[in-house]
Amino acid sequence: MIAMIILSVLIAVTFVVIAIRIERGLPDSISAMVYYLPRPLQWLWIVWMWAVSLLTCIPLIGAMPDNWEALAFLMLGCLMLCGSMPISDTAVSKTAHDVFGILGGILSQVCVIFVSHLWLTAWLLWAFCMGSTVIQSEEGDMHSLFKGKGVFVAECVCFVTLAGALLQYYLFTH
Repeated sequence: MIAMIILSVLIAVTFVVIAIRIERGLPDSISAMVYYLPRPLQWLWIVWMWAVSLLTCIPLIGAMPDNWEALAFLMLGCLMLCGSMPISDTAVSKTAHDVFGILGGILSQVCVIFVSHLWLTAWLLWAFCMGSTVIQSEEGDMHSLFKGKGVFVAECVCFVTLAGALLQYYLFTH
């Protein structure tokens, strides 16, 4: 299980780093990274999303307390559905993508409560990024490094809390 979690983190970080290099900055969201790929290769984002989700959720299902495994499975379903809908431009597909993504994120944090609730303190990182990280541009203007990137940072914090809680569970508790 530890190998699956580590592989999930490596795959996730690799694609995010590639996206940041392509964009020369933080993406607006994990889903926005699909548009950094040429249209014929955008299916790779779906495969990436599914791989990270499966490699994270399989250990999560095993880490959940008895009778609560369904939450992890539901989270996996939401992420798989969210990952299957990023390319369509229809309003219904975009709404469904957003709903499944938000629900997947919320469920991930509910699962973190069960696995190792102390990892929720990582949300202080999100608060710091959104509230206090201000830089000065060459023109002297003050602006936040993370302006417009709140969704991306929140998605990253969801993943960090979940991966951290799982690593803690399998390394020290289980």
